[in-house]
Amino acid sequence: MVNGERRAAAAAFLAVITVTAVAVLGFLGFLVVTSFGTGDTGPGTEPAAGGSTPAAGAQPKPGEVSQEAREDELAAAPMLTLPQSASQPQPVVVATAGPPIGVPAPAVPVTPGGPPFATGFPHTPEGALGQLAAIDEAAMSTIDPNRVREVYAAAAVAGAVDVADWTPMVGVKDIIKHLGGADAAASAQVTYRVVMGQIKGTVGPDFVVACVLGHGVITAANVGRAGVGDCQRMVWVNGQWRIGPRAQPAPAPSAWPGSADSVRAGWRVVSRES
Repeated sequence: MVNGERRAAAAAFLAVITVTAVAVLGFLGFLVVTSFGTGDTGPGTEPAAGGSTPAAGAQPKPGEVSQEAREDELAAAPMLTLPQSASQPQPVVVATAGPPIGVPAPAVPVTPGGPPFATGFPHTPEGALGQLAAIDEAAMSTIDPNRVREVYAAAAVAGAVDVADWTPMVGVKDIIKHLGGADAAASAQVTYRVVMGQIKGTVGPDFVVACVLGHGVITAANVGRAGVGDCQRMVWVNGQWRIGPRAQPAPAPSAWPGSADSVRAGWRVVSRES
């Protein structure tokens, strides 16, 4: 994704939650995660190993499509486009897009000195979704850039989007700017909780495009809320799910969780095991 498209994603990131406080007049939200863009190699040192990409020197046989090409095709496949208004609070419907997705509990909770999000999700598509939910909840429940960097460093493998272009970081910086600087933003609070999800697809056992949808809330003088969707390439590396390399997936449809729009977009309730 070129710089102009990255800035467009950042603008979308600021276009959902209407906060009516005078101090942030014109700040129309910040949490819509569309495509994160591409960037230079991130701080992760592990390669996207374990079958998520072909081994060095490996070439597909004539007529075969490479693993990498199949992953890219899945990631780039467009999802339903919803109007911006779909992310705003609206009635919850009885209809569903399918049964709940059971997300296993992590084997490793957050502990002092460990990663800033739970890990140890199983080697399954549902495990990949659970890991993405944990990553996004940590990265999008703060307006501290250092915290976002910490989450990114623990989540991304080499070749993932650069942290400066990672949408949570772009959003945090824009929040701080629109609130009038770091001192003014220090009293604001941000939370993000995943409640729905979908598995866009898999390519072998070690590559999953997982998608999550959650409630984003910002509290300044007043409170703003929106439904926020995100999809990521998840790769199985050294016994855990990480955010994989290369271009970010096509944008996830952001809808108010449980609404008719969320059902139409294929979102299903996430049922977390305790």
